Amino acid sequence: MYIILTFLIFTCFEVSISGLYPDRHLLIKSYPAIQNVQSDLYEVYQEPYFYDVSVASAVAIIHAEGDGDIKGEIMFTQRHPPTGPVFIKGNITGLPNGGKNGLHIYQSGDLRHGCEKLGGHFNPYLLQHGGPKDAIRHVGDLGNVNAKEDGTATIELVDPLLSLVGGLRGIVGRAIVVTENEDDLGRGGTAESLTTGSSGKPIAAQFGGTLTEMLRILSLSCLIVCALANPQAVVNIRGDTISGDIKFTQLNDGVLLEGEIVGLKPGNHGFHIHVFGDISNGCLAAGPHFNPYAKTHGSPSAHNRHVGDLGNIVAGPDGVAKIQIKDHQISLGGETCIIGRAVVVHAGEDDLGLGGNEESLKTGNAGGRLGCGVIGTLSESSSTYQAVPLAKIIFGLLAIVVFYTTKITL
Repeated sequence: MYIILTFLIFTCFEVSISGLYPDRHLLIKSYPAIQNVQSDLYEVYQEPYFYDVSVASAVAIIHAEGDGDIKGEIMFTQRHPPTGPVFIKGNITGLPNGGKNGLHIYQSGDLRHGCEKLGGHFNPYLLQHGGPKDAIRHVGDLGNVNAKEDGTATIELVDPLLSLVGGLRGIVGRAIVVTENEDDLGRGGTAESLTTGSSGKPIAAQFGGTLTEMLRILSLSCLIVCALANPQAVVNIRGDTISGDIKFTQLNDGVLLEGEIVGLKPGNHGFHIHVFGDISNGCLAAGPHFNPYAKTHGSPSAHNRHVGDLGNIVAGPDGVAKIQIKDHQISLGGETCIIGRAVVVHAGEDDLGLGGNEESLKTGNAGGRLGCGVIGTLSESSSTYQAVPLAKIIFGLLAIVVFYTTKITL
């Protein structure tokens, strides 16, 4: 009966709308129920479809803290963002044999000093620690991974709180951490249990980067993240021969980049933000330059350029490139948000789109990829969240209302 009634409702809705707008078609998406997570969901779109109905995905490449052998890959998929659960699948090897290890998402993505600067568990609602199925928990509480006798663990989770498209529960650009002990899920009867699950120190970590393009319609959610948290980010660059750190600070009129890269050959090296935060396969998985407006490659000062076109960095005779760049197109929020994307340093000089060939208008003929890193959120203090001026909150909410009122047609 319920199915028939649902069909009739949608049929009547489509007939009535079609009569008013005969040239505009409806798209109805349905999502099956997930036990203990959500009921059946239906979404109705009318042309033009301002909603991008593609899946949002992210990936975390796990590495050991120190000289350990732990490694792995964890995939995150949100089938209908911003609502609905995130599906988590992955494998980790090299874990202590036959035991449980805590699995958590942390507040920061600053891996410049290993796992020392990650802050606490990602906890935007300032609740106590719990298990992944508890009503009261940190957003970053994912429970435990169960290692087999050979030290391998398979991860298959469905989490209703996480989001891959920003907002208060957005995890892209934050660190995912494996800890040395089992998480007691807040049931240990101590203050530490209600903070960390008494799961001990991190033994492996990496932060999640974008794997597919996020939905343009949801870009303002990243803006609200920047209003509620410290508007800074960091990337740790690594390659076979190069390394370095770069800090990003959001200013009123752009983003300031400060840092240095060592181990380079003297001269100019292309320096770009790439669309994906997947730095596997020798940085090749990071994809092309970040280019949300579908323009050709150019110099940082050109009007016609990729958002990710940051020109060249210059290495001196000592192989060190000092970076002090202010860019007006990238941002730590909004539709040009770079958090969770990759920074890539190239082997050759970027010709800034002036090379006179097709490749110049795509990559600047900058050559191979010497090193890369994923841009993560930066937490400079032990405080997870800071007070936000009321005016900023009101502005953010009004911006969302105006955006949805003017852009979304159903």
